[in-house]
Amino acid sequence: MLVRDPINKSIAKQIQEINGVLITQWTPLNIWICTTSELSRRDTIKARCKQAIRNAKGLFSSSRRPNALENRQVNLQNGFSLHDIRSEM
Repeated sequence: MLVRDPINKSIAKQIQEINGVLITQWTPLNIWICTTSELSRRDTIKARCKQAIRNAKGLFSSSRRPNALENRQVNLQNGFSLHDIRSEM
């Protein structure tokens, strides 16, 4: 999630209003929400949203465990077969 600080620094850091929503330091936000202080800058919004999605995909892909078929494919690519692995036990 990317949240951009407003340009106006007179707003207190504890409470901010972003895109018409009052945000406090304890307000939970979903990972897919992308907020910015300037709605007129469409290129910035699009780039930030794409970056947030890429970051989220990276979090999910690193936490995903490979299944048995993927393990077998990796073993076959490395020159091991299922028979070789069982015979070593």
